[in-house]
Amino acid sequence: MSTLLKSTFETYLFDEEVEFELAEQQEVTESEERTQYPQGFFSSL
Repeated sequence: MSTLLKSTFETYLFDEEVEFELAEQQEVTESEERTQYPQGFFSSL
């Protein structure tokens, strides 16, 4: 996690709604990465 993103997340940590939205966005990003790269792609790096 980049420092900028981490500080932004910590800034809004008090807001559960924002925190939830960030978590949802993270899940979407991770699922897109799993779809984009074949299983074992990262472990073979």
